[in-house]
Amino acid sequence: NTLMYLDFDAETLTVGQPAYREPLLIALRMSLTLIFEGLVFFLFGFRKKSSWIAFLIINLLTQGWLNISIASADIYSGGYMIIGFILYEALIFIAEAIALTAFVREHKWYRRLGLAFLANTVSLILGMVIINNLPI
Repeated sequence: NTLMYLDFDAETLTVGQPAYREPLLIALRMSLTLIFEGLVFFLFGFRKKSSWIAFLIINLLTQGWLNISIASADIYSGGYMIIGFILYEALIFIAEAIALTAFVREHKWYRRLGLAFLANTVSLILGMVIINNLPI
């Protein structure tokens, strides 16, 4: 499971990853999350500009925290990556449920809570399936 980088121009094979790989993966994960959760947000009938602004800010903050946490924590050692990831996702669900209920004023609180649960479940499942099949 060693990652190797082939530089065509220099004709070298190097152990490790190119500098652009991690920012690309972060951007990809955040984009997929915003697309999946945004679709659920839209299907739940949220149309107000203020709701969408709150949705974007909340998701950028939670996904930013997730990516910083994954990068700084050593959850990959010892084969415990999935446990750490599930714990992080649980914390994100709680944070987003609280934030969406508090800051989005469109629709009733239980609809916003259901949105948080479904949107995070959809993005988690689809994200795990898609990210594992991408060639990066």
